[in-house]
Formats: sequence, C-alpha cells, structure tokens
Amino acid sequence: EDAQSGGYTLAGEIVSREILNKVIPKYPEGVQKDSEVQLRFEVLPDRKVINTIVIIKKGGPQMDAASLAALKQWQFNPINTELTQTGIITFRYELD
Repeated sequence: EDAQSGGYTLAGEIVSREILNKVIPKYPEGVQKDSEVQLRFEVLPDRKVINTIVIIKKGGPQMDAASLAALKQWQFNPINTELTQTGIITFRYELD
C-alpha cells in the first residue's frame, strides 16, 4: 500500500478472492484534508472490475476521480462460476 494514501479496506463477496493487480491511488496535489472514498463495484468471473462502479461516500472531486481510476485497474483471481461478485472498497486519504 501507499503510505501517503492511508491504504484501503475491502468488504463484501469479493474478500474471498485473491487480488492479482492492486493500484492504490496517490494523494491528489493541492488537497489539504483527510478523507475517505467508498466505492461499490462488481468483478466478473474472469477477474476484471466492470464499469458499474458506484460512489457510496465521496471525498471530493479529485479524490473520487483518483479512486475510480485506481479501482478500474484492479484484477482478482479467476473463478469457475458465471456469477458476478460485488465488493465495497474504502480508500483512505491521510495527510502526512
């Protein structure tokens, strides 16, 4: 994890899957506050996060954009089912 961003937490069905590619968003320049961005997302059986990402808790325009861009790059291990799984991720942004 990136120490500057404060890291993340995962919840939901997705926690049982292995993370193959994890991108932690960088703290946006010019922002001077601690915040959290919480996103609900879906992962296909083949491992990709699909574009039905919903912002549950906003952190501000720059943090929201950084969080969305990072999460779209995540990949999880493939599974042998047709089911799309749902997860909730919270990215924490903390000033040094």
